[in-house]
Amino acid sequence: MREPAPRPSGTVSLIHIHDAASATLAALHRGRPGQPYNIVDDQPVTSEASFRAVAQAAGAPPPRRVPGHLLTALPYLRALMVTTRIRLSNRRATDELGWRPRYPSCRDGLAAPAARTASDH
Repeated sequence: MREPAPRPSGTVSLIHIHDAASATLAALHRGRPGQPYNIVDDQPVTSEASFRAVAQAAGAPPPRRVPGHLLTALPYLRALMVTTRIRLSNRRATDELGWRPRYPSCRDGLAAPAARTASDH
């Protein structure tokens, strides 16, 4: 019997490249020496939600689920997509640096370039 397809429920904290750059500048100018800052957006997201957001921004259909038996052959990918839980908070960066992400979620960050691309055509 084949293993059912697992839900890609691993959680990660993401950041848009422009937000990463602005946070880095804020840390250089206002950060305390040696103090680490988590530079992430406001909303940790599951792997499944991030895949759907990428597809939506690209105007593509939602991704299909990979059968569980295929992920068994790729244990690293399975672990990354299903069991990884990396939820970080940007609170120290927002409190100490006065920094706020321009794109508070991965959907917002993906929608901006997609909207620009659509308006270019």
